[in-house]
Amino acid sequence: KSNLAQRPSRIPRFSEPLRVAFLKYQIAGLTLQYFSVIQEKNNLLSRLSFLIQEINNLRSEVVTLKDHMKVQEAALSVSNREFEGFFS
Repeated sequence: KSNLAQRPSRIPRFSEPLRVAFLKYQIAGLTLQYFSVIQEKNNLLSRLSFLIQEINNLRSEVVTLKDHMKVQEAALSVSNREFEGFFS
């Protein structure tokens, strides 16, 4: 027979205090991961809020630039008519 066949198939059980300590260790690790994920979520929400504000600022700037372009187009149109009228 091989040595593998002679080994007990049952995995030895840890003592109760050791099992409790290990579970506490796992809980502590998971708790740290949880708070790390919460912190990362808060950082992402803060970044998202900043980006939304930036988008709103850019939209406002685009509206202002479009209005400015309309005024310049109107002024150019009047200027062109005056120029054409000068040579008529």
